[in-house]
Amino acid sequence: MQVSQASGDGVDVKPAARKALILGGVAIIVIAGLAAYARHLTRPREYELKSATITSLEFERQGERIVSARGVLEFVHPRSGQTMSVTGTIPADCPIFVDGAPAQLPDLRVGDQVAVRGTVFADRTITPQWVRVQRSSAARQDSASAPSTQNR
Repeated sequence: MQVSQASGDGVDVKPAARKALILGGVAIIVIAGLAAYARHLTRPREYELKSATITSLEFERQGERIVSARGVLEFVHPRSGQTMSVTGTIPADCPIFVDGAPAQLPDLRVGDQVAVRGTVFADRTITPQWVRVQRSSAARQDSASAPSTQNR
C-alpha cells in the first residue's frame, strides 16, 4: 500500500490504495451477507404440507412391532407450481389420523392423500409432528370390500 506523509499531522492515502481499501471493505460486507443468507436457507423450518401424496412407504420393525415408517411425499409447491418431494421418518408415537379418527403407522398406505406438519430440513427431509390422512368414500368402500390378509 502506498502511503505518503502529508505535511502536517495526518497520513495521506494515495487514490489507488484508497480504492483498494474501499473494494476490500465492500467485498467483506458482500461475503458476510451471502454467508448469512446461506445460513438462513439451510436452517430447519416448521412447515405444514396441506396436500401431499404418499408415494413410498417402508416400515421399520423391531420384532413384530413397527417402530417407524420411512416414506416419500410428493406435493405441488404453492408458489412455483412444481411437483416436489420430501422424505421423512414417522416415529411410532407421531399422532396419525385417518378421516379424523386416531390411527397407527400400519394404517398408512401408498397413495394416501395427507396433510403433514413438521420440521423441514435443507436436504428435503421432514420430521413430522402429526399426519392427517383424508381418504375418499370410494377408497373406503374399496378397502372394505377388498380381501383381507390378516389371520382371523
